[in-house]
Order: sequence, then C-alpha cells, then structure tokens
Amino acid sequence: MILNIERGVAVFILLGLIALLADFTYEGARGVLGAYIAVLGGTSIAVGLFGLGEFLGYISRFLGGYIAHLYRSSKVVWGLLHVDTQLI
Repeated sequence: MILNIERGVAVFILLGLIALLADFTYEGARGVLGAYIAVLGGTSIAVGLFGLGEFLGYISRFLGGYIAHLYRSSKVVWGLLHVDTQLI
C-alpha cells in the first residue's frame, strides 16, 4: 500500500513538472512572436491578427465552459471541445 502511494506521488510530481516545462515553452514562444513575425517580413497588422485570434480563442473557451456548465452534459462538453479545437 505504501509503495502505491509513493508511486502515485511520484507520478503527480512528474506530471506537474512536465506541465511547468510546457508552460515555459509556450509562454516563451508567445513572448517572441512579434519579433519572429517581423523577421519573417510581417507587419504590425499581422501581429495584431494573431493577437485577435488568440483573444477569440479565449472568448470561445469561456463561453463554451459557461454553456457546458449550464447543460452539465459530457456530450455538450466534448462537442464544445471539438468545436473550439477546430476554431484554433
């Protein structure tokens, strides 16, 4: 029994570490996106459109979460997840 608890704690810590490293990677990439688009020859309008797309993604997640909470159905949750994934 003790071995299973220790193993569960180790898995929990490792998954947390993986999530932390993934967040570092994502946030680091977001920080240099504007400069990267400029190097590729893009304009400030292109950077703004990327920001607008990310904003719309956040709004759709928020509204999807609210709708899923109202219906409290796993079918609604998974359906909204698929729709949101296709929008991004």
